[in-house]
Amino acid sequence: MRTGRRGNYVYTNVGKNYTIAKGTTFTVNLRANWQDAPVTYTVTLEDASGSNLSVVSGAINAGGTYRLDAGFTRENYTLAGWTESDGSAAQYQPGESITVNRDITLYAVWTANTYTVTYNAGSGSGTEYSVSAAYLEDVIVPTFSDSGFTPAEGHEFSYWSDRADGTGTVYAENEELYVEGDITLYAQYGALNYTVRYSCYLNTYEEAAVYGEQHQLMDAAVEAPEGYYLAAWKSGSNSYIPGGTAEIKGDLNLTADYVQHHI
Repeated sequence: MRTGRRGNYVYTNVGKNYTIAKGTTFTVNLRANWQDAPVTYTVTLEDASGSNLSVVSGAINAGGTYRLDAGFTRENYTLAGWTESDGSAAQYQPGESITVNRDITLYAVWTANTYTVTYNAGSGSGTEYSVSAAYLEDVIVPTFSDSGFTPAEGHEFSYWSDRADGTGTVYAENEELYVEGDITLYAQYGALNYTVRYSCYLNTYEEAAVYGEQHQLMDAAVEAPEGYYLAAWKSGSNSYIPGGTAEIKGDLNLTADYVQHHI
């Protein structure tokens, strides 16, 4: 068999033998038998991010179609489509069928997933709210005053935490937060600091205290005028036993109430 090629066709000739007597002359007319020879191409799918191995199609006849469905996945990203120029916008959609008339290489185009950053008032009060951000986008953590939250009585804002009990990662006001998934930041608070002041016979004393604590007061051993003893601590209409406790709600100013010893 002899073969030849013309464009997109191939020539085949099944060999035939002729016996010619010596000294004999004759003419044989041969006609070429041309048959279609399909031209094929390949489609190559690449992922420049390195998350997936390249996919090369089998042979595709010229003018045939190929469905762009390589099953490519990438953590925290969504496949947006395919492009002939790496780094450019998508020209073809995932699952789209293209007509193939040449060898072609297409590159995956990825879109970062969108996540939610939620702010919660914690033990304070206020309406929880959220903002959206793309994967690895930096979000500026708000100041407490911008959050619209209100701390519980006797407390002040300290920091943000990604755990309600405050034991997680700490975020300061105006800090950059790089978004890697949905996250909730809880406002954390500290008790306000107050002062307990004692006005005595000769001296004035001060002690540090914090909101809500049961603060132990100075006892009756405090100095007193001769012939007198400390009977109580007075604050307005309230009276406290020396050596006893007082719940701290703010600064507490106490005045010694002395009583004369009976002889």
